Amino acid sequence: MSSYYSAVSELDKAKSDFDKQSADTESRWSDSVKRSFYRDYVNGYGATIDQAASGLREVGDFLDRKKNEIQSLLNSVY
Repeated sequence: MSSYYSAVSELDKAKSDFDKQSADTESRWSDSVKRSFYRDYVNGYGATIDQAASGLREVGDFLDRKKNEIQSLLNSVY
């Protein structure tokens, strides 16, 4: 397994930490600015992090497949 997957794990942990902090802050925040702040800045981050992790997984899987294909070709030559 490549180091790409450790980067995905770090993204997943960052999202989890962000979600927890966001929920904690939201529960303590009661003024009129909260709704617009979450709508404009916070709510989209989770989906963005998920997209980044998914893209990184796809790239990692692609690179692993190509590495295995190249290794297989090299083994057949030697």
